[in-house]
Amino acid sequence: ALPSILAGILAATFIGLVAGLCVSKLGIPSFAVTLATMQISRGITMTVTEGEPIYTIPQSLKWLGTFRIGPVPGIALIAVGVVLIFYLVLKFTHFGRYIYAVGGNRTAAKTVGIRNGLIITLVMSIAGMMAGIGGMFTIVRLGRAQTFGSEALLIDSLAAVFFGGPALSVRICGISH
Repeated sequence: ALPSILAGILAATFIGLVAGLCVSKLGIPSFAVTLATMQISRGITMTVTEGEPIYTIPQSLKWLGTFRIGPVPGIALIAVGVVLIFYLVLKFTHFGRYIYAVGGNRTAAKTVGIRNGLIITLVMSIAGMMAGIGGMFTIVRLGRAQTFGSEALLIDSLAAVFFGGPALSVRICGISH
């Protein structure tokens, strides 16, 4: 079971790495790369599973998805721990400051010597890894793996980007780029 979990997380991290390289080296907008890698990943999954759900999840993995500490689900505690770790990294490390700098103003970040491409690639790799971990937790929580049923999450994700996320275009001196 553990090798399968690690393989899934490594595959997701690799997909994030490739996406990061497409953004940082090829200059493709991250939004487009994210949508493309999502569709490519879905296609690979459909091909590998032949579109059939997988119901044979080992009991040891099912335990990971259902354990509780008192009344609190273990997955919730893990999620809080991950959020705390990322908060601490963003707030108190050079890497966190570099992420904010690159996300806020790539030109200024480059001017002060931050390697934008490296930061973008690392962040997208970490995002891929976290998506893989989230996927693994979804599998163990549901007790099955399926290639369908998450389409509604795409709409929620897109709404979050449009309403609360970064601008999809850059305006310099009143000119859209």
